[in-house]
Amino acid sequence: MVDTTLPLITLSGSSTVTQEAKGIYVDRGAIASDTLDGNLTGKVKSVSTVNTDAVGSYSVTYSVSDANGNAAVEVARVVNVVDTTPPVITLLGGATIQNEALAEFIDPGVNVVDLVDGNLVPTITGTIDVNTVGTYVLKYNAKDSAGNNAIEVQRVVTIGDTGAPVISLNGDVLVIQEAKKTFVDEGATAADTLDGDLTVSKSVSTVNTDAVGSYSVTYSVSDSNGNAAVEVVRAVKVVDTTVPVITLSGSSTVTHEAKGAYVDGGARASDTLDGDLTVR
Repeated sequence: MVDTTLPLITLSGSSTVTQEAKGIYVDRGAIASDTLDGNLTGKVKSVSTVNTDAVGSYSVTYSVSDANGNAAVEVARVVNVVDTTPPVITLLGGATIQNEALAEFIDPGVNVVDLVDGNLVPTITGTIDVNTVGTYVLKYNAKDSAGNNAIEVQRVVTIGDTGAPVISLNGDVLVIQEAKKTFVDEGATAADTLDGDLTVSKSVSTVNTDAVGSYSVTYSVSDSNGNAAVEVVRAVKVVDTTVPVITLSGSSTVTHEAKGAYVDGGARASDTLDGDLTVR
């Protein structure tokens, strides 16, 4: 009696399997039976070329022989390693950033990691204009070598103007002003980081040259974004240093007869501030 009947190998599961790259491939195996020997599953040998680190088509081949050396027809399972997992984009820094106008904006950037390709370089769309107050959006995208698009990540950048203008006085901080003279203020200038030179739009003056005393002139201004400068004050001291003027009534030289009663013509006096000082 002879045994020439070949064992039969049957796959467990599908003959074609789709496997995600970088995942752990677990094969379903195969069973084998022989007319004479019966169940040979425990003797089935397999050879695998599956590499989940690289996209491609691989195989797992099964073989077995019975006790009389009859080899079964090999059976193979095709394993297609695919990459359907998109890259992942992670923001570095905040999703919203406040940046002062005219100050350099440095984008913190993003990290892009793909399971198969590793680190990727993102594509960035959107621009930031630090010269113009407003809200801007930067969009980060990436695509891996298998054509999988990452989920877009965005960063909102607000260019703001929080810097106040600076007021500079023209002339002295303290001015001595003669009473009754016309007070002419030298004014002030103002500069803003974003707006440049500004006109000092408001000044409040309490100067009264008709009365000796201490007064002030206050300067204020705001930039186009409503930032108010620190007010600057000029002190004005009204003084009276002008002496009165005496004017003789009549001639400065008089000829008077001896023994006669002398009646003086008197004099008049006036002051810039006090007016008529003549004693009557």
